[in-house]
Amino acid sequence: MRRTPQEQHRETLSEEISHIENETRMALPGIQALFGFQLVAVFNDRFATALTYNLQLLHWGAISCSALATIFMVAPAAYHRMAEPHILSKRFTHLSNRWIIFALIPMILGCVIDFFLIGTIITKDLYMAGAISAALLLIFITVWFVCPLYYRKKGPG
Repeated sequence: MRRTPQEQHRETLSEEISHIENETRMALPGIQALFGFQLVAVFNDRFATALTYNLQLLHWGAISCSALATIFMVAPAAYHRMAEPHILSKRFTHLSNRWIIFALIPMILGCVIDFFLIGTIITKDLYMAGAISAALLLIFITVWFVCPLYYRKKGPG
């Protein structure tokens, strides 16, 4: 059912920036928690014995993905403080939207890679862990990219 024009509201610049701030505040703790768990895992005695050297390198890649997600998620605040303090601009909202979307990609990869590594430790089967991790990757992509783009194309309502 489509909404009537009265049920739709075009965001003001101030509202759009407020939503960007809230979305960043919501996502950043999750990325930081993941990053913290990834770092702690390396210092666990079992890390060296449970994972082969190549799988340890893969974990390092997952940590790198989480760091990259943090960079993109914090980028709007850094940009606003340094480039446009005390100003609300369309450029800021455009860049911030891009950075937040870019942050989702390494965040997904960091989660899926570590999910694969945990699955490998639990099942001792690279193929099973890979298949289940691939399914998780597809779910992430569907929920975070395919569905939003579908509804964007479909239009408001």
